[in-house]
Amino acid sequence: MAAARRAGRISPAAKDRAIRLLHRRWREFEILEAEEPLVRAAGEVAETFSLRAGDAIHLTSALVIEDTAFATSDRELRRAAGDAGLEVIHD
Repeated sequence: MAAARRAGRISPAAKDRAIRLLHRRWREFEILEAEEPLVRAAGEVAETFSLRAGDAIHLTSALVIEDTAFATSDRELRRAAGDAGLEVIHD
């Protein structure tokens, strides 16, 4: 959120809303270890969707979990998630 705010992609109010939502819903998240199979798959996802490493790990983690909604304020990552078949949430 901080990077999106610095880049002017979201307003201060939108950043604050997103952070409050994250805090309310944190317990609903499934946390995955970045083990070798996930990292290798993320490399393929990065290549397929032209993503940076961190974004590829984010997307790959969502794909591993299955039947999930994907949230990001990053335009490129949102496009890739939609192209990968995920339900994309965006404010």
